[in-house]
Amino acid sequence: MVTGTHAAWDKYKSTRNKVNIALRQAKTDYFRTKISNQNNNPKEAWKTINNLLGRSPGNTVVNELKFNDTKITSPEEIANAFNTYFTDIGPNLASSIDDTDITFDRFVKPATSKMTRFKLVSHTKVVKLLNGLSNSKATGLDKISGKILKTAAPTIALSLTHIFNHAIITSCFTYEWKAARLLPLHNKGPRDLAENYRPISILPAISIECLHEAARRLFAGDTNLTVA
Repeated sequence: MVTGTHAAWDKYKSTRNKVNIALRQAKTDYFRTKISNQNNNPKEAWKTINNLLGRSPGNTVVNELKFNDTKITSPEEIANAFNTYFTDIGPNLASSIDDTDITFDRFVKPATSKMTRFKLVSHTKVVKLLNGLSNSKATGLDKISGKILKTAAPTIALSLTHIFNHAIITSCFTYEWKAARLLPLHNKGPRDLAENYRPISILPAISIECLHEAARRLFAGDTNLTVA
């Protein structure tokens, strides 16, 4: 084929379009497969999604904050300002709502069954939960990583089994496991305004597993409930 002709140009455009279509399809298949394989790892899944959307991880450190018309730069003061702002959101919202004589139980349907307790957690199950923890999972206030918990599994599994089952029997979750490390995550707008952040609560890894196990027993197919 003679170069520079209309036929050559048409052939080039046709081939280019086929290549572009093939590339787009390959990219789609790649990310679909990668995200599908990360169903149990939200952290890696979000990395893949952000990469797909062209988002680069921004700076998460807040060096300066304007709060109550005052500029603060001390890390401790910034942390306290965020704590004050986030804890005031609920009361401020509640105070803006008019009082009513209608009670919440008007909108709550009666229970269809009386569930008294879950099946207790076995020592083997707790060992399995510990060994399945991610090494890179963010730590809570206890600063105990998944890697440490997995290493210590043979020693701590029995005690954790007792704590898990005590929570099930008493319907009372351990107070220390409810305390979370709060991470302010920037949404949009100026980074020096507290209202442009939303709170992310990071619980201790082991308390999350305890909650997940309770949820699995409530909703999963292997739920074993004692019905009165």
